[in-house]
Amino acid sequence: MMPQNKFNKWLLVLLSSIFLLPLLHLFDSYTIPQRVHKLTRDTEILSSSYDLSLDISAMISNTRAYVLYSEEKYVEEFHSISTRLTKKEINLYNMVDSSEKEIISELMISSKKYVSLVEEDIITAVQQGDKKTIELLKNRHEFLSSELKEKISSVRQLRQEAMDKDLSTIISLQATKRTLSIITIFTSLLLLLIGTRKFLWPLLTEFSRMDQLTTQLKNPVVITTSKGYVTKINKAAQDLLSTPAERVEGKTLNEAVSNFPYTQSIIQPLFNVILDGEDINAYQTFYSRSGYKTLLTVDYIPFSLYNRPAGAAMIAQPSEIRRDKSFLFEAIESERKKISIEIHDWIGRNMSPIIHSLDYILNVGAESIPPHTNDQLVQLRKHCQNAANDMRSIMNDIHPYLIDKVGLLSALESYARNFEQTHGVKVYLFYQDRPLDLSKTAQIVIYRITQEALTNVTKHSNANEVDIFFTQEDHLLKIEIVDNGDIPHSEGGGKGLWGMKERANLIGGDLVYGFAESGFAVTLTIPLLKEGQAGGQD
Repeated sequence: MMPQNKFNKWLLVLLSSIFLLPLLHLFDSYTIPQRVHKLTRDTEILSSSYDLSLDISAMISNTRAYVLYSEEKYVEEFHSISTRLTKKEINLYNMVDSSEKEIISELMISSKKYVSLVEEDIITAVQQGDKKTIELLKNRHEFLSSELKEKISSVRQLRQEAMDKDLSTIISLQATKRTLSIITIFTSLLLLLIGTRKFLWPLLTEFSRMDQLTTQLKNPVVITTSKGYVTKINKAAQDLLSTPAERVEGKTLNEAVSNFPYTQSIIQPLFNVILDGEDINAYQTFYSRSGYKTLLTVDYIPFSLYNRPAGAAMIAQPSEIRRDKSFLFEAIESERKKISIEIHDWIGRNMSPIIHSLDYILNVGAESIPPHTNDQLVQLRKHCQNAANDMRSIMNDIHPYLIDKVGLLSALESYARNFEQTHGVKVYLFYQDRPLDLSKTAQIVIYRITQEALTNVTKHSNANEVDIFFTQEDHLLKIEIVDNGDIPHSEGGGKGLWGMKERANLIGGDLVYGFAESGFAVTLTIPLLKEGQAGGQD
């Protein structure tokens, strides 16, 4: 068996490595459009600043031309450009970030000073032909022209630097993403190779050995899928049923019965087990072949995954060589316990961080998450919690793990609470002492019998209350399960009651059932342990 902790760590690292690549692309798809949008905006601002620069140069040129030639067309062009320049400066002011608004404001002030100088002083002086004043104003004009050009040049330079920085960041992010993608791919491949060698190959080898064990098992075994296809029939079953594997494996049960009609009495219960999902224990039937008649005792066991049928197995044995069924029971419970632990270790430990992470996101980042996304995260959190609850229910159906943690009575109290919530039937437990001197096998048998009895109440009775009494007398434990239903159960003893009685026999106990004053009663009597020693197999 592979080291569970090492396998979980390997699987976690492998999945993290695999999911890192789409996360990188997701981050890329989120950040790159933002930076491209910012780069586009910077380009628009830079274009506007170049536009302003051209208008400023044109406005200065028209002023100089008017001073030289005194023609009114230059004044008209000046007014047109200055009006346009004011609008463009306001648009540019609204486009830039708050950190750049100050320099744009300074540009607008310089533009206003320059326009005021031209309109109020220079144009008036030219119109009056005051050459002396014109000469004095030229120095002022050149100073304001230089200042205006420097301001617009600063705006262009600042925006160009921002664009270069954003472009460099985009190129750097792309290079980093490519590098990380290559590293992630190689890491995933390396982890896959290591895991295949250390974990998957030994696991395949173990499955192969289990297949060989089933093949060599002396008990006849037939295994089917949930669709009724035969996946395995071992040599003992081939010899017993006179059915070669190549004519059965890969075929449906209907085809198998059609090809070998004499197997119908043995194979027929498999249909019921697959459809109902309930096991049938100690099913007895006569099998006739080649003039010989043999009494067989057959157990039919369903397999389920996530509360859905996954298949069934048939284990048969001739009555004259019948083995101790407690050994089979313990083997099945041991395997169920193993499967339950693996479900908890593989799925439960990964489900818990997901739920805690969603809680953290919903609590800490609620204000920054869009309402639609927040609703989807709430739904996802609800689905994850429901999946975790279903997983615990599946684990408990496979193996009553609470018995190992808190004991039989606490496990039954927990099951009773869940039963009340699910079916609306009140369940009361009455006992004197919580510790019970019982072997682990006996505790599991009591738990299974109680489960079956409560299930029968929901199927065959209109009871709304069930009382379970635990009484100890002279090293004996008597457990009485009584409901208050008034619709009679069938006293013929269905397969459920028969299976409960067989389970009681496994631990040296006895089970009787019938009508009591308040309703239908199932009474289980089993021996207690003496001086801390098990009275049977534990």
